[in-house]
Amino acid sequence: MEHAILIEIIGKVTPVLEEYDIVLDICIDGDLNSNRTLGEQQIVHRIVADLKHKAKLVRTKIGMNFLNSFFGFIVNIKYRIRDDIFYFN
Repeated sequence: MEHAILIEIIGKVTPVLEEYDIVLDICIDGDLNSNRTLGEQQIVHRIVADLKHKAKLVRTKIGMNFLNSFFGFIVNIKYRIRDDIFYFN
């Protein structure tokens, strides 16, 4: 669906951009079909990847790994303290 819309928009915009000799720098989210379609167009100067969603995914994974490690550490300390208290009594 998005690919068909992209082709339709390119078809309508291309004549105006060519008339005024304008080329575009485009940022896409990594869809290979869109990348190939845009790469074949004369109006496209540069295609760059939008890494915002990738950065969010990395931040989420780092955050979750930190929290899991932290809570695992706290639980480990809790059990060690509990075991030490029972051991010494």
